Parts: sequence; C-alpha cells; structure tokens
Amino acid sequence: MRHFAECSYEEQVARLTATAQQVAATYGLNVDQITLLVYVNNAVFEVQTSSGRYILRMHRPHYKTPEIIRSELIWLHALHNEAALCVPLPVKTAAGEWLAQGVVEGLDRPLTCVLFHALEGAPLAAAEYSLA
Repeated sequence: MRHFAECSYEEQVARLTATAQQVAATYGLNVDQITLLVYVNNAVFEVQTSSGRYILRMHRPHYKTPEIIRSELIWLHALHNEAALCVPLPVKTAAGEWLAQGVVEGLDRPLTCVLFHALEGAPLAAAEYSLA
C-alpha cells in the first residue's frame, strides 16, 4: 500500500471519499450521495441523505488538536442555541461525541472529522462583501 502523500490527487480524493462514507455511518446517516466540495487544507464533503444535507469536514493531520476542534463545535452550538445566530450547527455522532475519527488508507493516524447541518444560501460575489 502506498503512503497517502505518494498518491495522485485523484487517488487521494478516492481514499478520502471512501473514508467519508465510513465516517457518515458513525453519525447514523443513510447516505444517498457524497460530493467533494473542497480539498485544500481540509477535505470538505456535502452529504446528501433522505433527511437533509450535511457538511462533513475532515481535518488535515497535525494541524489543529482535537481539543481545539471540539471547542469550535461547542462554541458554534452555543451561538446557534443561545444567541439564535445563523451559524453551522454541529452534529454529534450516534455515540454522542462531537468528533469522529476517519481511517484513511495510507495515513499513519486517523483524521478528526466533524459534521454540520448544511445552511441554505448562495455564495456572495466579491463585491457584496467588500471591506470598504
């Protein structure tokens, strides 16, 4: 088995997508479709189910600790529930955990993964969010 870093972009995406399918199951989701949205620092997937859309983020290794990621999720959950702000609402695994672990073929350690309810909307054009 080749190390993940030695794989082509397409092979890396295939391995990450297979892992995303496995991770989605830890949330109790019956997946209809998984689509890669972006793969730069993290791999981010849209997860389509009969019950709705979700966003699955797979964190790159050795960057943010699980504690930092968990803190972000708790903060977003509080903003959503206590301040009634429109922020991505994190989803706990079927076991009640904020974080899931995804084993990717060719990596020496699992990736930390998180799931959010997808927000509806459209991207803003650059002119619409100018800092001026």
